[in-house]
Amino acid sequence: MTAGQPAGRRPRARMAGTVGRVRASGRDGVPMLRAELSGGADRVTIIWLGRSRIAGIEPGRVLAVEAR
Repeated sequence: MTAGQPAGRRPRARMAGTVGRVRASGRDGVPMLRAELSGGADRVTIIWLGRSRIAGIEPGRVLAVEAR
């Protein structure tokens, strides 16, 4: 991926793992939910803008995500 490349041309990434820490916060009045996802040696932070809570997103749950 290079700077300035259109988002539609970026490859999709997929990961499945266990949800660790979950926290809600806000920035400039916009709610934000963050969850750490661990899958083997990989760990990513998933961020949902505009959400402070999502049913089922809690520590210990298994989750599969796909994003650009």
